[in-house]
Amino acid sequence: MRLALAALVAAACTGAEAQQAPLAGLDRDAGAATAPPTYVTIPAGWQVLPEVGATGVAAARATVRSRATTRAQTWGDPGLGCFVTIVDVTGARPTQLAEVAEELRGVLAATLAVEDWSTGGGPSIEVGGAISKGSMRGRVRARLVAEPSGVPHAAVAACFYNQREPARCQDACTRVLATLEAPKVMP
Repeated sequence: MRLALAALVAAACTGAEAQQAPLAGLDRDAGAATAPPTYVTIPAGWQVLPEVGATGVAAARATVRSRATTRAQTWGDPGLGCFVTIVDVTGARPTQLAEVAEELRGVLAATLAVEDWSTGGGPSIEVGGAISKGSMRGRVRARLVAEPSGVPHAAVAACFYNQREPARCQDACTRVLATLEAPKVMP
């Protein structure tokens, strides 16, 4: 589960960075077939970018061969250079949320530059920090909850931007990430 989350976030940053170029070898249906619940409020004018979401799902599936359910969707304003990827992952077996949170940070740090990482506790766990890769900058925020069986479920939002309009995108990302909802679990 942790590798899937990290692969999706890193691939989305890479996919968004190359968004202007055609992405070869992707299953065009993957973005629509893997769309998670939105979990955040998408800014007006941002459009669904199925190729970027599909890139993340393909990377996660290539990295992780588990039974975890992974769905992702990316929205953005390519003209401004702003993007948000939402990842919804449900684990395949019971795992402690604190362990998932710490390993997520470690796996992200292996692929992206991660700074200012924070972890909040409680019945659910919230984590987040600044991320960067190449010319892309942004933040990631995740909310992790456990099903009654102990199986983790995570909603992750990575909002990132390039150098076109960094101040406008940073402001938009701050607003988007503030709206992140926790995944719903069955009682």
